[in-house]
Amino acid sequence: MASRIRLSTSEEFEIAIRWETVRSEYFRSVGNIQKSDESLLTVKELRLRLKSEGIDTNPDKITEADNLDVGDISITAKPSETVFA
Repeated sequence: MASRIRLSTSEEFEIAIRWETVRSEYFRSVGNIQKSDESLLTVKELRLRLKSEGIDTNPDKITEADNLDVGDISITAKPSETVFA
């Protein structure tokens, strides 16, 4: 994320997380792994910010961004077909 936008509601966080997830999947599908990994890091940051503000929208759902090791940039993943499901 180029600039840190102030997100105030859980819905805004969810939209931002979904957007970055879509971006990550798109970049991975066109072969731009670096941009994909950057978007996954942004998703992880957004989730941490969401939890730090006391809002946990999907506590049972674990995604690739949750398991992302910052030192491991060679992650392989298939694009999800149900991002907005």
